[in-house]
Amino acid sequence: MRLFLAISLFAIMFTVGCREEDDKDQEPDFSVLGLEEVLIGEEVVCFEANGIKLASAGSEDLFLDGANSMGYELLLEYKCLIYSDVIPVVEVKSKYADTSIVIKKEFISGNKAFAITVSRPNHKEQVTYQIVFMKVDPINS
Repeated sequence: MRLFLAISLFAIMFTVGCREEDDKDQEPDFSVLGLEEVLIGEEVVCFEANGIKLASAGSEDLFLDGANSMGYELLLEYKCLIYSDVIPVVEVKSKYADTSIVIKKEFISGNKAFAITVSRPNHKEQVTYQIVFMKVDPINS
């Protein structure tokens, strides 16, 4: 009887241990956020093939400046060149109605910026886009 209990206990511990390791080995899948497009001012910004990095079609005014990944959380830092004092409106669209999109205005190194955090209930994945607007003198650019 003791042998049976010992074997049963070992089997249960082994099964639980394997499941925990499977969760740790699973790669984040940011496509669960359903991101479709970002609108900066009047410019529609699409996503690269990976479905998460912004790709400004033919424009050099928006570029990736840094990235930081912490497991299921991803921070993407962008710079956006603007030619007036007006900061464009920023919108983010997802194909899923339950996607949480939180847009906060910030100041980073004296520049106006937006921090856009995207997540979904029951999913670990979260992306934060930090878009810093930098005014450029159109005469000298």
